[in-house]
Order: sequence, then structure tokens, then C-alpha cells
Amino acid sequence: MDIEKEEKKKLYKALEKKQLCSVMNNTKWRQLKEVVLTTLPFVPPLQIKTVLEDTPNPQDFDNDNNVYGSGDWMDGVPRPLIEWIRVRPMRLESNGLNITPKVIDISNEFLEILHKYKIPYKIDNNTIYIYGYIRDTSSLTL
Repeated sequence: MDIEKEEKKKLYKALEKKQLCSVMNNTKWRQLKEVVLTTLPFVPPLQIKTVLEDTPNPQDFDNDNNVYGSGDWMDGVPRPLIEWIRVRPMRLESNGLNITPKVIDISNEFLEILHKYKIPYKIDNNTIYIYGYIRDTSSLTL
């Protein structure tokens, strides 16, 4: 059995165990990735949780230090087996050592993309969750 078949087998077993259903497909993930990389003023930071992993990557995503960088949109999305991604569509720009960083928020632009491409999402604690697989879709906005 090749690696791809083994991975699919593990995926289906995990989906059944967690009782998850698919809400995104590869086409939608590719569209989202392309639009984020080509239309936004910067690539927002993201956290990725796969179906087969217990912890998301990066693990620490609530700290504001995470909004200094950008996410792994080029290689990480679309990535097989994504349970969800969590996006913080903002960036902190340092103005010097003694000055509070400036927050650049592109949440509205990011949400416009999700609406335009009919990508279901959920907002929780100032972050946007986009699910590949979920148990209950009632909490999602389209």
C-alpha cells in the first residue's frame, strides 16, 4: 500500500472517530490561498490544525507577537487533511523601541474574500476560523 493510500485510510478513520464532515474542498482552499496571496496588502498570520494532529501549528497563536509575522499561506494552504485554519488578519508595525506598535487590521478585506468565495467561517476571540472538517456546521457563517 502506498503512502497516499495509508494517509487516506488514517484520515477516514480519524474523521469517523471525531465525527467530522467536510465543509471545504481543494478548489476552495486553492481559491482562498490565491486570493490571499495576490489581493491583500499583506499575508495574515495563521495557525493550522490537521485532522491527524492533536495540536495546531504554531501552538502559541493568541499572543500579539504572532501578528508581527505572516502565515505559511504559500506551502501550508491548501494542505491535505486540514481540520481548520485560524487567521488573525492584522499586523503590528513597530515604530521604534519606545512607541506602541501600530495595528494594521485587514479583517474587513479578509471577510469580503470569504463572502465572495462562499467560504464558511466562524469568528471567535478576534480570530477567524475556516474549517476543512467540522462536526456541527450550525455555528458557521457563509
